[in-house]
Amino acid sequence: MTKGVTKLGKQRLALGLEWQMIDAKGGSKAALQTARQWETSGVSEDDAAGEIDMYCLRPASREKPSVAQVGLGRKASGHAAGVPSAAAMLVSALPSGSFVGCWQLPEGWWVVVVREDLIEDDGDQLYQKEEDAKARLDIEKGSVARVYAPPEWRIGSADDSHLSLLLSDVKRVGVLQPIRADVGRKIRLVGLLVVLLGLVWFGKGYYDRYQAEAAKHKRAIPADALTKVVAPPPPAATTVAPPPPPPPPPVRVWEIKPRPSQIIEACLAAMRNVPAGSAGFALSDFDCGENGLSVRWHRTDGRGAIPAGAMIDAQNQTASMAVGLASFQARGAEQLLGRQAVAGYLLARPVTATVSALPDERLPVKDGAPAVPPPPWQRQSLRISWPYSPAQLEAFLDGLPGVVLGPMKRQAGGAWDIEATIYEARE
Repeated sequence: MTKGVTKLGKQRLALGLEWQMIDAKGGSKAALQTARQWETSGVSEDDAAGEIDMYCLRPASREKPSVAQVGLGRKASGHAAGVPSAAAMLVSALPSGSFVGCWQLPEGWWVVVVREDLIEDDGDQLYQKEEDAKARLDIEKGSVARVYAPPEWRIGSADDSHLSLLLSDVKRVGVLQPIRADVGRKIRLVGLLVVLLGLVWFGKGYYDRYQAEAAKHKRAIPADALTKVVAPPPPAATTVAPPPPPPPPPVRVWEIKPRPSQIIEACLAAMRNVPAGSAGFALSDFDCGENGLSVRWHRTDGRGAIPAGAMIDAQNQTASMAVGLASFQARGAEQLLGRQAVAGYLLARPVTATVSALPDERLPVKDGAPAVPPPPWQRQSLRISWPYSPAQLEAFLDGLPGVVLGPMKRQAGGAWDIEATIYEARE
């Protein structure tokens, strides 16, 4: 498959477009005008990417009625007229807001970054290496509301829905078209039409001569030979296609995840080795989970020194550091409770928690295969605002089967925002 184009089912989708905002009132005319400006000025300094010669229009959404977007593509990357943009279709399929997602495709690892219903300028990227795609997702996930990631990455509270499921029954939007009319293509079409007309004229003359010869030959055949019955050929043998293989069983995600107490203890141990600050910098917040600890410091007055082991941003205002955690042990087999039992458990504890239902996990279905029923469990998101150490929540979280701990964020004031996913038996 050509880089820059993938295929989901029978539909081809364009990847790796560069996106620009335009005034929604201008419509397709403004999109073409913007595309021609970028065609002459260029977007990327990488000559190997080829010139910009394709574009598409992503209409304004209900949340952003005054802003539309134009996607810029290249024939050199496999982009072709009539192929819709995968990023534009994905944004129209998902709820409004901000999200980052990564999906593995035959062409590589596709990452999409959307903020306030607008695709980021470089938020439609195809990476050849898994570690590059995961690094981009780790950078963006802290500033968006939703995260989509492969289940193998084990990112807490991330949605691992397959791309083909998210894009099923979605209207085609962002269809690519050339910036400049292809004159050579028009000439080839005219030439092809002339050849076809010539073939039709030649074929008609040949057919008329054949009919005349057949009529002459028929008159020369004896009359009794015309009445002989010719036995029809035997019917061709029919073959029955084998039934499609059954879908693989759904993954019991919570059983391959560590218990919440393991993650909490590892995070608190890593935090104890982080400097509280240095000259000119004060600790802002912690962000810790199964994938590691992230620490940020903000600039204060006076002379400053970068905290040990941290990196400073381009404005010299924020320092940050990432700390890896040791590998965790999977909890193993664990039987789930039903929704009523989970509700009773939460209400009986002195912990204020907010829960909300999450969509079912579904496996992708191949063409012609029967629909796959939902798994025998369902999910809820769990959010806790906790003013004390998360160590006091270990027994509470471990005591409820099916809890997968997500990110824990400690704000400057000392309060913790804790997210988790509860897997429940379907009743």
